[in-house]
Amino acid sequence: MTKNFWIGGKQNIIENLEKNIFLKILIDKKRKDIKSYEKHKNIKYVSRAEIEKVFAKYKNYNHQGFAALAEYKKISSIDHFFLSKNNENILAIDNIEDVGNFGTIIRSCVAFGVKFILVEKNSITQNLGLMFKNSAGYFEQINIIYSSNIYNELKKFNQNEYAITGLDANGTSELSKFNWHKKNLIIIGSEKKGVRKNILKKCDFIVSIKTNKKVESLNAAQACSISLFALNAQTT
Repeated sequence: MTKNFWIGGKQNIIENLEKNIFLKILIDKKRKDIKSYEKHKNIKYVSRAEIEKVFAKYKNYNHQGFAALAEYKKISSIDHFFLSKNNENILAIDNIEDVGNFGTIIRSCVAFGVKFILVEKNSITQNLGLMFKNSAGYFEQINIIYSSNIYNELKKFNQNEYAITGLDANGTSELSKFNWHKKNLIIIGSEKKGVRKNILKKCDFIVSIKTNKKVESLNAAQACSISLFALNAQTT
């Protein structure tokens, strides 16, 4: 499945020009620093008002007079994932609300070899432009799997011999001593509530990260990075 989305910001667009993901680029015709973009065949110089219309639904979006329509081809469903006989580890994100955390999670996935992220459709996960911006250009290296309800998908992972592991501060297994399996579904929860209880009940393992007692908890992005590092260290 392919989905198109807009991103803004001069540097955000410059850094991704060579990746051939932009269908067209709009630049404020009053900008003085536009010569370096002239080699891109789909550039159009427009009024600032036209660029403002592109980002009208976002509050205070700092586009800097630049907008690019990106094409993203790595969206799929659970059924398509299993039909393609993938055996890759998957990270599932249960209702994370902070798009900044989402960007950090994407970078961690790329850094530690996780290529697939399972998410429920909501206002954050369907805003590909903001996810792209916050992932510092790594977004196109990740495959997004959309689901209407992660809980309902867990049975399919069991049927395909995945070990389902939830991250929770009260987990019975400690991450530093945990033995990962051949195929893993790792579930992290929202910033405020963690992994939902009904999902935790379906997990094969619930893992905690031991921290200094002075630190009450780690945020979702930090817990994700530590866990994926541990997974990568043990399975590669």
